[in-house]
Amino acid sequence: MATGTQLLAAYLLFWFALTTLLWLRRSESGEGKIAVTPLVVTWRTAFTFESFARLRGSRLVGLLFDAGIVNMVLIMMAAYYVLASNLAYSLSTGRHVGVVAPIIPGVTIGLRVFLYLLPGLVIAVLLHEAFHAMAARYEGIPVRSSGLMLFLGLIPAAFVEPEEDALLRAPSRAKLRVFAAGVLANTLLFLLFSGLLLAVTSKGYYLAVSAAPGGVAERAGLPETLLLEKIVVNGSTFSDVGSFVKYVNKLRQEHGGSLRGVALVVEFVAIDGRVYKVYKPPEAPAIGIYLYSVPRALASLGPGLALSLFLVLYYAQAINIGLAGINALPIFITDGAQFIQAAVEKRVGAEMARKVATLASAATIALLLPNISL
Repeated sequence: MATGTQLLAAYLLFWFALTTLLWLRRSESGEGKIAVTPLVVTWRTAFTFESFARLRGSRLVGLLFDAGIVNMVLIMMAAYYVLASNLAYSLSTGRHVGVVAPIIPGVTIGLRVFLYLLPGLVIAVLLHEAFHAMAARYEGIPVRSSGLMLFLGLIPAAFVEPEEDALLRAPSRAKLRVFAAGVLANTLLFLLFSGLLLAVTSKGYYLAVSAAPGGVAERAGLPETLLLEKIVVNGSTFSDVGSFVKYVNKLRQEHGGSLRGVALVVEFVAIDGRVYKVYKPPEAPAIGIYLYSVPRALASLGPGLALSLFLVLYYAQAINIGLAGINALPIFITDGAQFIQAAVEKRVGAEMARKVATLASAATIALLLPNISL
């Protein structure tokens, strides 16, 4: 049977072949048409967010976008602090610790994790661009077009194209509002998902366990998914994932990095009082389980659904603060680069402002590269 990695590789190869073939057979396309290049499909529409023009005159919306400017500066400073402090730690300890991981399914993250991350990513990119459009229309800047993109057949993206001449003529404050709006959207989503996570985890967690196919635990009759009050290993009791993992890692270190040669008697105590005993003989390399935490507030949904919902919320929170940080940094085409250019343009002129944004982008990339984890 093919593994998940093999299936993903086959899918990406198919996607590359399909998009390349369509690209070679391309014809001229206009607004509202689908454009294909190798690995990327773009759907450009004539949707111009005219309904957002009704927001003009709303003082509350103006204050929201002003808050977005302040938020942009704070997120940019926080992102620089994280990158600089992490680089300093890596240099002082000689250990490379990456805090930025590109989203590459099958390479930087597993396919299952990507599927949990996907709902939050879709919401993040859509609302990010919608806020750009909202700010543009609020400032009286027309939106020429918008659209959706799909990279690698898996990774979604979106775009909004304000009328370039109108944007260039706009006052500095209007430009700053437009460029900061996307990061504001991701920050608000981060706060929303953080609040939801706080709500569902307020009652604490249950342990949840799944038996790995073909492993010792499955052969001993451990159910596919089970909510636990605790795990007892050779008389030691654990009620959270962290302490159990720490105990198992200690056993591995004491036995040459493996659990071979270690006999374990493991009792899984379910929340309904049932006890499942698993014996791991010395010759077995592992117990054969997947262990994770599930919020008690979601337990009534069942282990599988509760875990899925929790992970969707968790990754939605993470992806939004990550996108906010990356977009706030000046990196040539990011919101941060355009924000920096707009912030200094009035004082130094358009040409010098572009040079300032370019220098800031180059310096940011030099700081970012040592912080990337692959």
